[in-house]
Amino acid sequence: MTTSHTPHSSVRDFFLHLGSAIALYASTISLLNLLFAVINARFPDILAYGVDSSAELLRVAIATLVILFPLYLIFMYVLNTDLAKHAEKRDSSVRKWLTYITLFLTGSAIVVDLVVLINRFLGGEVTERFIWKVLAVLVVASSVFVYYFLDIKNYWQTHRIRSRSVAIGAVVFVLVSILVAFGVVGSPKMQRLQRIDSQKVSDLQSIQWQIINYWQQKGKLPQELSLLVDPLSGFVLPKDPETHLGKMYTYAVIDKQTFQICADFNLQTPKIASMNSPEGGPMGATVPDTLYYPSGNENWEHDAGVFCYKRIIDPDLYPVLKK
Repeated sequence: MTTSHTPHSSVRDFFLHLGSAIALYASTISLLNLLFAVINARFPDILAYGVDSSAELLRVAIATLVILFPLYLIFMYVLNTDLAKHAEKRDSSVRKWLTYITLFLTGSAIVVDLVVLINRFLGGEVTERFIWKVLAVLVVASSVFVYYFLDIKNYWQTHRIRSRSVAIGAVVFVLVSILVAFGVVGSPKMQRLQRIDSQKVSDLQSIQWQIINYWQQKGKLPQELSLLVDPLSGFVLPKDPETHLGKMYTYAVIDKQTFQICADFNLQTPKIASMNSPEGGPMGATVPDTLYYPSGNENWEHDAGVFCYKRIIDPDLYPVLKK
C-alpha cells in the first residue's frame, strides 16, 4: 500500500514567502521611482510644472531600497536553501499563489507599459524622456517576470550558478542606480544645505511682501527692516537660520521705488528649478526684477554665496492706498 505525501506550508514558510513578496514589490516600485526621478533630472521637460524630479521621492526610494532589497535577498536565500533540503515544498500552495500573483502583476505592468507607449506614439507625444521611462518599466518588470516564470518551473534549482549570477547582477544594478541617484539628489549634507537655502528664499519672500505692504500703506520704502516689525499683525523679522547669532538679512534702498534684499546662500539653484522659472536664462550677479508677477512666479534663482535680488515696485500694480 502506497501513501502520497502532500506538501504543506508551516507558519514559518508562509511568513518567509509573504515577506519576500512584500520586499520584492516595495523594492521594485522604489527602483522604478528612483529611475524615473533620475530620468526626469537627465531629460527635463519644459512643459512640466515646477520641479518634477522630487528630492523627497528620491530619498524615499533610496531608503526603501537600502533596507528592503537586502531583506528580499535574505528571504530568498533562506527559502532557496530550504527548498534544496525539502524538494516537496516546491509544490506548496503558498509558494505557488505568491509566485503567480507576482507573474500577474509584472505581466500586467508590461502590457500596460506597451499600451501607453503605443497610445503616446499615436498621439505624437513620444519624447526621449518618456521612452526612457517606458524602457525602465519594461526592463525591470520583464526581469522580475522571467525570473519567477523560470522559478515556478524549478529552473533555478537545477541551475544554481546562473541563479547566483542573476542575484549578483540584480545587486550590481540596484547599487549603480542608487549611486547615480546620489549624483542627482546629492549627499545628505548637500540636502541639508539645499533645505537651508530654501528657508532663506522663503524668508526673503516674506520680507519682500511686507516691504510692498509698507509701500502701499505709507507711499515710501522703509529705510531699514526693523520698521516692518508689527506687533499687531504679529510679523517678526526672520533671521538667517544658519548663523549662530541669528544675523539679519541684508536690505538696501536704491531709489524711491527700488530696493534689494540679499542672503548668503550655500549652493546655486538646481538646474531643473531654474529651467522652470519665468526667466529661464543664465543668472548674473544680481537679478533685476520688476514686481509684475505673483510671489509664486517671481524669479528666486540664486548663485552660491552672497546674492541680491533687486526689485522695482510698479505703482500701477501696487498703488499707494488712499487715506
